[in-house]
Amino acid sequence: MAISVGTITQDVRDYAQAHRIENIEIAVEAGMQEKAREFRQEGANIYKEV
Repeated sequence: MAISVGTITQDVRDYAQAHRIENIEIAVEAGMQEKAREFRQEGANIYKEV
């Protein structure tokens, strides 16, 4: 699966809209904080066995 800048940009816009965040920079920061929490809760492992 290829991920493009356009895809990421749209994902950020969708996240902002879903969380009712008008400022994209704030949406990016909130999303990064959310993903960081998930990463730590899942054990902070970079590689996962499949």
